[in-house]
Amino acid sequence: MRKIAGWLCYTSLILTIAFTAYYAYLTLAPFFMGGMLVDYNYTGYEISQRLAANGLNKSDNNLLQKYVAASLPIDIRRDLDAMYSAIGDWNITTLEKPEQIAIWAAVADKGGKVVASYPEDLADSEVTILSHDGAGWRGAFGNRLKDDEFLDVETIRDSQGNVIGSLATGLRFDPRKNVAIIPPKARIYGVMSPFSTFIAAAICILAFAVLLPTWVALDASWRGMRSFAWVALIILTGPIGLAAYMIARLPTPKLCPNCGEEVFSKFKKCPACGTLLRISCPICGRKLKPGWQYCPTCTGEQFKKQTEPKQEEAQPEEPITIHPAPNSDSAHFEIPGKPDLCEPVCEEYVNGSIAGRVVDKGTMQPVSGAMIYIDSARVDRDTITDTNGEFCISDIPPGPYSFCAEVVGYARQIKIAEIEPGKCLTMGFALELVVEIGEQEAANGTE
Repeated sequence: MRKIAGWLCYTSLILTIAFTAYYAYLTLAPFFMGGMLVDYNYTGYEISQRLAANGLNKSDNNLLQKYVAASLPIDIRRDLDAMYSAIGDWNITTLEKPEQIAIWAAVADKGGKVVASYPEDLADSEVTILSHDGAGWRGAFGNRLKDDEFLDVETIRDSQGNVIGSLATGLRFDPRKNVAIIPPKARIYGVMSPFSTFIAAAICILAFAVLLPTWVALDASWRGMRSFAWVALIILTGPIGLAAYMIARLPTPKLCPNCGEEVFSKFKKCPACGTLLRISCPICGRKLKPGWQYCPTCTGEQFKKQTEPKQEEAQPEEPITIHPAPNSDSAHFEIPGKPDLCEPVCEEYVNGSIAGRVVDKGTMQPVSGAMIYIDSARVDRDTITDTNGEFCISDIPPGPYSFCAEVVGYARQIKIAEIEPGKCLTMGFALELVVEIGEQEAANGTE
């Protein structure tokens, strides 16, 4: 789930960048290929003032003609100037060449009668309007207005502020919008329109805003961090919180080298088997990784000498002292030289070990050839006792184990003990004879 959320979050971010770049290309590139933004000389208010001064009559037809003919672009912007004005405005009116913004114009007197117009055949003497506003003019000229035309109405007042008429102008488009002159050679025919590209970019950035906190919550929980706090930080601060999380997040969880359990990187010990995961050099205290034989900071040769296992010493000539435990099948053995064989120098670095001796419970004589092994699914260690019945198993990860002793003719014996880091456990086995070997061989031969 974490990986799926991560890939979706990454994909939505890439699509947002792609759609935004494509929208910018569709919107801005034509202005570097011959296109331009223009402002129109639309002066409906000024004409209404001149009409009020001259009086409203049929002689105003010439003034209306000049007014319509003068509605041409007066401000032209190209390249960067046009680009800055077009950014963020997807609703731009586009023309192939400069045209007059005004199509027709008409004047009505105080009573609503249309007294002048351009073109002159726009209205006859019978046309009247019910009110000096857009609704009144649309009622009278509704059949002359196209769906894409814009109607502008200016009230004409005298010097005392009284309404004496109105001026109506039919415009090709809303003069409040940006108007772009894009010739055919500068036009870009994309797969998607600027508006649809803008909507796609908005959907992708919304998806990214939802998926990002989801991925951070899953990823922080997987790494052993406080997911709620990081999600709240990212929601409140956005990119700043995301940058802080990417810097502060912990390494990925790792597998325990002993049992294979997935463990958080901040754990010092495996919670499943107790194996040390973060150890330190006994000389300089630097953190070491499992399996390192040298410290990279301090004198490596000295560290090597301290961590190298000692060679097995010759068998001691002193007799082994046996101390049978009262009212028990076990016994305590003192084996000269054996503790040195398994005793580590750096208790945090090396694993533990076990050493001991196997004897006959009845005669207390050593039992050679007995198999000593660890009954565990995660650790595979075993050995055979020598002629003196002695054994030693080293490199055992810390933790509780069941130790078994088996040999033909004797009953198997199991003991449970815990191996501590860097220590050698002494353990003895006193096996009980269940059948004589010769009798067992004879019985096997008769079967």
